[in-house]
Amino acid sequence: INADGRRYEFFLDYQLQGIFYADQEGADEAYSIGAANLQLELLPERFLVTGDARISQIVIDPQARVPNSNLPVIGNRQDVAGLRLIPEWRERILGNDLTLQATFGQILFSDDSLQDVDFIELRNRYASEERDRGLTFQLRHEYQQYDYDVVRIERQLAELGLYLELGGGWAPFVAGGVESDFANPTDSTMDVATWQAGLRRNTERSRIELSFGERSFGSNLRILLERTVGDDSGDYIRVSYAENPRTVEELAAVTVPPTPGGEPPQSDPGLPPDLPPELFPPGTGDTFLQRRSEVAAGWTFNRLDLRFTVFDQNNERITAGSSPDTLNQENNQVGGTVVASYSLGQRFRFFGNLRIADRIFKSAGVTTSADTLTTGRLGVSYDLGSRTTISGWVGTQRRTNVEDSDAPDPELLGFEENQVALSISRTFL
Repeated sequence: INADGRRYEFFLDYQLQGIFYADQEGADEAYSIGAANLQLELLPERFLVTGDARISQIVIDPQARVPNSNLPVIGNRQDVAGLRLIPEWRERILGNDLTLQATFGQILFSDDSLQDVDFIELRNRYASEERDRGLTFQLRHEYQQYDYDVVRIERQLAELGLYLELGGGWAPFVAGGVESDFANPTDSTMDVATWQAGLRRNTERSRIELSFGERSFGSNLRILLERTVGDDSGDYIRVSYAENPRTVEELAAVTVPPTPGGEPPQSDPGLPPDLPPELFPPGTGDTFLQRRSEVAAGWTFNRLDLRFTVFDQNNERITAGSSPDTLNQENNQVGGTVVASYSLGQRFRFFGNLRIADRIFKSAGVTTSADTLTTGRLGVSYDLGSRTTISGWVGTQRRTNVEDSDAPDPELLGFEENQVALSISRTFL
């Protein structure tokens, strides 16, 4: 359901998934998957309130099995619900833009072994308006609090950035501020100085940001190179690298917004939880330093639409009170994704996707587990008129190259699942 008015936008997307086993008595499963979002413009161009809710499934142990349906219940897939309320105020003060945004939310797990989370995020910004030449500034403040059952994770940052606009979107910049100590994630006191210096460029067709500095966890490097190619804004090339402190719940709290055209994100019947799942288990209060590099591109050639991503992600866990130099758990995943579709005439469309990731889990420098996760799908859809679509696909999902130091037979943790499906959808006006 999708609705769009003068001062509101709303969508609701829900599916009920039932899994039935022919030879596993008592193992049948039912899952709810859905998302809802309501955006209200209470005061035009000033006061905006967004509320959203979702329910989905989550992988409890990233090192255990994560199949979807054709293996007996393994206890590694559980429901997770998320709620958020986001008020935002925008104001012009002394010719500059002030934005005050707060996020209040909850993450609720059906598994009692996982800790439910209440969280608050504040993102405030006061900045001069964009100009082609001259000196501009940006003052920003960020605060995150994740309150688990047994621990509270807090983080805070205040920073002032100065930009020398040279024309054509080019601007060298310097920034400095204070933040809470990454080595003590339970204390948000801003007692560590930070700085960074770099160069940025923002135009209609390109984004460039190169910076280097020091933060509480050590040297910090950020790279972003993005270029729109061709006449289609969806044709792009992007190279990025970033280092940031994270928790699993901080990443999970970000929900998928509606598409640019206003349509809600479509759920995908039959899919398991995201593969690969996060490298650290959810609901544990783990804080980690995430380093992620990525190369992504998208092209549209007549009727062919192609997107691909190659990524390398490294997570290093920090225990409260420990120095970042003594990070005792390091997990890594390297992989790529390909998504493609081809339109044959006005009604036929072929589509496919593939995702592969090699993962390594380490503790105290020793590899405890490693594997390769692969998921892929090929399908075709046909429009039966303007409101009805029929589609079918075949897919595969597998976990191979499994190594586990704690398992008597590591290959018992692997699996291979092949899928075939047919779906019919109908739009009602």
